[in-house]
Amino acid sequence: MVILTDTNILIDYLRSANKQKTLFHTLFYKDENLPAVTLSIITEIWQGKSMNEKKQVDFVEKLFENFTICSSNVEIAKKAGELIWKSNYRISFQDAEIASCALYYHLPLLTLNTKDFREVVGIKLFPTT
Repeated sequence: MVILTDTNILIDYLRSANKQKTLFHTLFYKDENLPAVTLSIITEIWQGKSMNEKKQVDFVEKLFENFTICSSNVEIAKKAGELIWKSNYRISFQDAEIASCALYYHLPLLTLNTKDFREVVGIKLFPTT
């Protein structure tokens, strides 16, 4: 199953000293699940201060080799804008884009911040417990 993976799941994995105990490792180091990310998630990861270290860049690039990239398009951009104004601007641009990609590609979203997406009609949140 392909699962859209929010930035916070990846940050938790990247920062963890014991990666085997993370939710990311539990879900994606099995053959049946495949992680997907949006371009804004990649941007959010690359803005981290640790990405100025070659070792970290190499690790993340290797990690992302097996990810599905959910590219944005005009329909996703329109939906993201709609989600922002329908939420009365409570949803961030990044979260609106992530939610729109999940809806467009019919993917469940794995996130530790379910409150950020609770108002999005039709989104399927992947269980974290």
